[in-house]
Amino acid sequence: MATIGRYELQGVLGRGGFATVYRAHDPTTGRAVALKVLHPHLADDPAVRERFVREGQALGRVRHPNVVAVYEAGEVGRTVFLATELIEGRTLSAHCAERGPLPFAEALAIADQIAAALEALHAAGLVHRDVKPQNVLLETATGRAVLLDLGLVRALGSASVTRSDVFVGTPGFM
Repeated sequence: MATIGRYELQGVLGRGGFATVYRAHDPTTGRAVALKVLHPHLADDPAVRERFVREGQALGRVRHPNVVAVYEAGEVGRTVFLATELIEGRTLSAHCAERGPLPFAEALAIADQIAAALEALHAAGLVHRDVKPQNVLLETATGRAVLLDLGLVRALGSASVTRSDVFVGTPGFM
């Protein structure tokens, strides 16, 4: 079985522009986790690697039911990862594609939960920068809405300000 640090990989959950996300098992705690592993070509850049770990550690201090919990941000050799809460469910995007427009009460409940997640991030001095239906997961068992994919999170007042000629996020949702 392949491992990254202490995490035993159990399969790929998804791939994106920045990372691959694996379902993994943490034998130390006994819990299943989502292990987000930065793509090697990005991990080779010391600035990207440092920012990924630093922002993961900052997110690890945010405790809110509507923000995915970050358990660990770390490096093993040249592999850079975030171990996060594994949530069984589907994205808001997939939910809407299957069911069509949401009833007003359901849409309002989801929006309220995401607003609470953003409030928690802002209270911690963080900005998400990529809120969209693909980054909201609806937990199957409870219906809880959880804000995911925190890879573009930036600290408020960060010394490295996003340049005015560079777009960060998903244009259709800006």
